Amino acid sequence: MTIDALQKGLRDLGYVEGANVIIEARFADGRPERIPPMIDELLRLKVDVLVVGSNLAALPAKRATTTVPIVFAGVFDPIASGIVSSLARPGGNVTGVTMGVGGTGFAGKWVELLKTMAPGVSHAAVLWNSGNPFSGLQTKEVQATAQTLKVKVDVIDAGANLDGALAAVAGTTEGGQAPQASCTTRPSTTVIATGR
Repeated sequence: MTIDALQKGLRDLGYVEGANVIIEARFADGRPERIPPMIDELLRLKVDVLVVGSNLAALPAKRATTTVPIVFAGVFDPIASGIVSSLARPGGNVTGVTMGVGGTGFAGKWVELLKTMAPGVSHAAVLWNSGNPFSGLQTKEVQATAQTLKVKVDVIDAGANLDGALAAVAGTTEGGQAPQASCTTRPSTTVIATGR
């Protein structure tokens, strides 16, 4: 989720920043330890709703308040991670949109899609963020599906150095993807496609 997308969605509903809504944006800049103090600060400002874009922000938000509504986007498996009790009835003050539900399959669909688009793919890379435990869950799903589809997968930690990880992959694989990497300051999903 980006702030631009949030602002556009609000505008589409008649909420214009500065006119009838104020957005107090905070960004962790790849440092998850900054998230709980930012949430505390926003709650002291008496915000009407918290909008968070990752598991790493949703969990401390849920711990910080039971009264201020929390809306998440870009969260992976909110049930298994303890953010909500069910998708149909999340309960409490938390709701949102998930990237997928855990268990084998959702992240594995990315490998299936890659194989559908390029049936000859036999070697791919998955970029993950070791600082984000949910990234690891997706990576395991990708590896399981890749093994079934006979695709060799290189797993590369991109949490600290996305540019370096992308450079390591360039020219060595035929395709790839990056699970949610909310601790990087880059977009959360990077798809790698190289030709031979």
